[in-house]
Amino acid sequence: SYTGKPISSNAPANPCGIMAKTFFNDTFKLYQYDESKLDNKGEEILIDQSNIAWPSDKDRFKKPSNSEDIQWIDVTDEHFLVWMRPAGLPNFRKLWGRIYKDLPAGKYIIEIDNQYPVDYFNGGKGFVVTTLTELGSKNIFLFVSYFVAGGISLLAVSYTHLTLPTIYSVQISVVAVSLKKK
Repeated sequence: SYTGKPISSNAPANPCGIMAKTFFNDTFKLYQYDESKLDNKGEEILIDQSNIAWPSDKDRFKKPSNSEDIQWIDVTDEHFLVWMRPAGLPNFRKLWGRIYKDLPAGKYIIEIDNQYPVDYFNGGKGFVVTTLTELGSKNIFLFVSYFVAGGISLLAVSYTHLTLPTIYSVQISVVAVSLKKK
């Protein structure tokens, strides 16, 4: 189990499935480059690994009371929760952590504890440092595209509503009257 207790080899896998089985378990440390040091590792840059899972991710998995006896991984681990969110495409990024301070231009050393094998399926992995804003990534193409499409739609509806004649619905009632000769 994830606490070190042995689990019976006959016990069902918990959690189960290919996504859980292929859980990405590499770890990372980031250092400023310092050539005055023997290993060139300067100050370690703190990578905050808390609150990386969405609230909806946290609601998907619950620990049973006997989780230490039946689960091989802690299903409340936020890295596991992020990993279990399905990716829409075969090439994807998963949030691993956040750096809350500005990184000055310069050289950095990334220390990777490489535990996740990718050779057997010809996969690859990478480490991406990117800037995020309240609107998402630094590349705001999608954000701008949505607003442009929304604006064009609003203009088209307004133009159509103001320029085309309004068709009124008229209700016609037919009354049948029988005329009798006297």
